[in-house]
Amino acid sequence: MENNEEGFLKQLALHKENLSNYWSDEQWLLSNFLDNESVMTYFYCSIFYDKSANNEKTKEDLKKIKYMRGLEYVLTYSLPDKGIFHIKKQYRTNEKKVTPIGIYYVYHGRIYESPSLSRVISSKVRNMSFFLNDSLNLLTSYLETQNSPPSLNQ
Repeated sequence: MENNEEGFLKQLALHKENLSNYWSDEQWLLSNFLDNESVMTYFYCSIFYDKSANNEKTKEDLKKIKYMRGLEYVLTYSLPDKGIFHIKKQYRTNEKKVTPIGIYYVYHGRIYESPSLSRVISSKVRNMSFFLNDSLNLLTSYLETQNSPPSLNQ
């Protein structure tokens, strides 16, 4: 039997960010309304849900999930009247200790995966680097034109 850290590291390795895709089920949405009760049932049908999660074992009584160890999904935030829900993918080590692995959000029936913090920071650093480089090129070009000798045609 694996220990808690091995279990978490295994789940983290299995988790692959899927930022380019979203998932929705128009048929389900036509016959159901998304609210705090139904959004998890809807999420269980998505491409993002891992059927080996503790949620699968405790669908009837989600209160039991906090006493289990392993992968789980939890609704962490919702604005049902605006069609917005956040679901956290996490690894539970014990009753009080959980480690986040990923975040998904539901917006008007479409489920998306949020990028990881490292991906957001990397993107911001790339953008900052691009604009800094562009600014330096403009400054260099301006200084070169200011320091050039006067032309003979003047």
